[in-house]
Amino acid sequence: MFHQVLLLPEDKPLLRFLWRNVEENSNPTIYEWQVLPFGTTCSPCCASFALKKHVTDNKKGNEEVLKTLEEGFCVDNCLYSVRTVVEGKKLILKLRSVLAEGGFNIRQWASNDSKVIEDLHSEAKSENYEFSIMSDHDEKPEPMLGLQWRCRQDQLHYNYKPIPYDRLNLRNVYKVLASQYDPPRVSQPIYSQS
Repeated sequence: MFHQVLLLPEDKPLLRFLWRNVEENSNPTIYEWQVLPFGTTCSPCCASFALKKHVTDNKKGNEEVLKTLEEGFCVDNCLYSVRTVVEGKKLILKLRSVLAEGGFNIRQWASNDSKVIEDLHSEAKSENYEFSIMSDHDEKPEPMLGLQWRCRQDQLHYNYKPIPYDRLNLRNVYKVLASQYDPPRVSQPIYSQS
């Protein structure tokens, strides 16, 4: 999604880089990014702003898309729930249509009900999702902002790596919790006040 956001002309010189093309004796060529690069600390915030700005500027008749964007988008992941397959299909079509007008091609769609995304082209569906639906193998979980989503079971999981500690106390519990990347704040209910 980052490469779908053009940089302002005055910001391009701030994102220059040198390229030598493996020739040690030649002078490097100076290039400037034309689009928002992946990997800069500001990129997620800038991309989210551009996405929301486009939908806000075109909100007439797109109130549902704006609500989904405000409540369900975190960086470039849409984490939104609807009650029926029909609602899901309509929402995806509307989201894709409105966002495509702003140059945003939202891909990697997955759902806990395969009927919701059955009408999408295979390029629009998540590769992990396609693999798990087409085969009887164990499902490959969908990566989702530090979490893993097992679509068929509709379960969220953390990739937990044990952190060694001497004894179990609140400090060490917070150490483990803080090590988890959790923008959607799924683990927030288990946090306690000090």
